[in-house]
Amino acid sequence: GPSEVRKLLGTPVRTRNDQLPREWIYGTGRCSFRVFFYPNLNAASFRVLKYGSNDGNGELIDTSDVCIRHILMARKNATD
Repeated sequence: GPSEVRKLLGTPVRTRNDQLPREWIYGTGRCSFRVFFYPNLNAASFRVLKYGSNDGNGELIDTSDVCIRHILMARKNATD
């Protein structure tokens, strides 16, 4: 859910809540990571159902692991 994502990745650099899904965007100069939340109608809440990453040129990245590591490293360096 949103609180777990925020706890792990921090505050997104941009959000889009004007339509479904809700989108949170995290990024560094090297990549951006997008998390898409869809409503869970049974629980009246939102849950992540998909995600994806782009490199610094906007091209899709096959795996998001590298991008997430860059974002987490930038977040850690900002708090040190």
